[in-house]
Amino acid sequence: TMAMKLNLFEPRYLKLMTERVEHDPIFGVVLTKDGFEVGDRPEIYDVGTAASLNAAVRRPDGGYAISVVGTRRFRILDRDWSS
Repeated sequence: TMAMKLNLFEPRYLKLMTERVEHDPIFGVVLTKDGFEVGDRPEIYDVGTAASLNAAVRRPDGGYAISVVGTRRFRILDRDWSS
């Protein structure tokens, strides 16, 4: 496993962090093959990585500086873009 540092500032990721910090510190990371992340239905890879939140620091601008570590792989079973 390897730690990775990320800077989060987009509203959807800030919402995710609020939910993860207060409850379950694990979330999924899946790479995009083709398309855009926002406002699109991108083609994504079939396998992602569960990321465990090691540390989260809220910055004065409202964003987060976080450190995560990949824990295990998972397979995408459904691609529901309705929400």
